[in-house]
Amino acid sequence: MSYAPMPPSVPMPVANQPKNGLGTAGFVLGLIGLIFAFIPIIGIVAWPLTILGLIFGIVGTLRANRGQASNKGLAITAVVLSAIGLVICVLWTAAFGKAVNDAANGMPAAALTSSVAAPDHVQTTGPSLNDAAASATAPVEPPAPTTSEAPKFPPQVEQARASAQNYLSFTAFSRNGLIRQLSSSAGDGFPKDVATQAVDSLSVDWNAQAVKSAENYLSFTSFSCSGLKQQLSSSAGDGFTKAQAAYGAGQTAACK
Repeated sequence: MSYAPMPPSVPMPVANQPKNGLGTAGFVLGLIGLIFAFIPIIGIVAWPLTILGLIFGIVGTLRANRGQASNKGLAITAVVLSAIGLVICVLWTAAFGKAVNDAANGMPAAALTSSVAAPDHVQTTGPSLNDAAASATAPVEPPAPTTSEAPKFPPQVEQARASAQNYLSFTAFSRNGLIRQLSSSAGDGFPKDVATQAVDSLSVDWNAQAVKSAENYLSFTSFSCSGLKQQLSSSAGDGFTKAQAAYGAGQTAACK
């Protein structure tokens, strides 16, 4: 009795794992957030980018571990980049907060020291009889009114001035950028008119600030001459005037 040969078994096709969209999104957000974290003023934007990148990267890694998505390495890279960017944001915030607190704590002591006046000369010898008689017959003149010199700036403006000086000692700012940092809710939160008065009361060479900011950009990445001018003058960048941006970029190697 003969048996018919069994047909060869056909291997079942292996289903491709879906792409790890969350891991890719986390990588892009983490990379952009890390770059923004190094740039003053617009570094505030790095907070939500790095947080979202970290969340997407973690979820993408978990999906890859369960076999629900591919490209586990990209998701892990997203977690690492986002975590580094988040740490840099925390360090920037701590540095700015410490500078502002130091300025606020130092002002009352300085005001108290400046308000202490030297003691009046103490007369050790008593008045003579002739002086007493003359003072008895002389008409009494009303005492001259004492006037206290008003402070040059209101206390809130003084606080904003001290904070602005600390910012300028830390990094470069344009006039508009410094006012925005002092008045924004993510910065110091001063009223805009107070921040404007404080910044305008300082003697700042904005051209020199533009040069310093341009050099900071070039130490981090490369720019063309026109790109550097646009970064310095745009409202999303530093906010220098076009003349200040042209001067600042012109002093660097990018425009030579």
